[in-house]
Amino acid sequence: MIIRKIPNTGLVLVNESWVVLKDKTTNEFVFCSNLLEEQFRLETPPPVNHVLMTDENEFIVFLGPKSVFISNGHIVREEQKYYFKHSDGIKVYLDLTNATTLNYESDAGKHEYPLINSSVKLFLPSHFIQLVGSEKRVFSLSADPTAREWGVALDELTQSDTVYSYFELLEIRQKLYFRLASEKRTGVFCLDLQTGKEVQLYDDCSGFLVKDQQFVYSAKFRDKVCVIDTETDTFHEWDVHQLIQENGFMTISDHRAAASNGLLYFTQSLGADFAKVGILDTTTRQLKWKYDFLPENGAIGSIHLQGKYLFIHMQDNTLFVFEPELK
Repeated sequence: MIIRKIPNTGLVLVNESWVVLKDKTTNEFVFCSNLLEEQFRLETPPPVNHVLMTDENEFIVFLGPKSVFISNGHIVREEQKYYFKHSDGIKVYLDLTNATTLNYESDAGKHEYPLINSSVKLFLPSHFIQLVGSEKRVFSLSADPTAREWGVALDELTQSDTVYSYFELLEIRQKLYFRLASEKRTGVFCLDLQTGKEVQLYDDCSGFLVKDQQFVYSAKFRDKVCVIDTETDTFHEWDVHQLIQENGFMTISDHRAAASNGLLYFTQSLGADFAKVGILDTTTRQLKWKYDFLPENGAIGSIHLQGKYLFIHMQDNTLFVFEPELK
């Protein structure tokens, strides 16, 4: 069922304890705990949408040429830095006096790397992974003196000069997962995190890419759910085409997806009149829940999970919060 429906609102951050909204009427960040119980607000310029949370449970909001640290609703300090990450024992930031160098701090020490703006970045305690579509390469820079640096050309992986890369990098159990499309080898590639060597190609898995515990989920053409067990390196498919068609869906191929505890949350946005969301149980192989949005809501913008709650932000800037009643 719908718990909340909030118009003219952006969704900025969702984690286990907090939700940060952007009130587009007042241009304020709204900091909420639990189920959208407002705790405090912060006025911001309209373009600002960058909020992080630290290991010390402080918020970082980037305001113009500085990062503002907020604790218990109060600004406690400011730094002339732009933070990409400030959690899990890692600090990654640009010193705005030298915005071409990325600073990477962890227990292994401090490192400096050239900034590549167009790359997909994954920050880990011992590795800094970047996938650069424009340069057709994926590579690891060492954030730990004991870790090996490596680089792999995407055209070598795909055996094709024409390569399209997507905007996800997942790491599970010391393995790296990402999607590539080409004229020859297409699908989810798995590389060894330490060496960069190819472990496996999961052919033709070109849909979404999300992780849930030790599992990675993707999709193949004509609505086949792909399940990769990273613990056993096993793979299986589930053809859901007939199941979803019987329940009013046309496809599961939208890249907006999420997963938790064996449940796959998938979306459909085939123009403004066909936006839908559904939940597939990958264990019982059932469709457990669905919701059809109204045409005026437009397409689905983003999907996030917080425990049993599902947050979906729509094209018309309406935020829906669901507590799905599973069949």
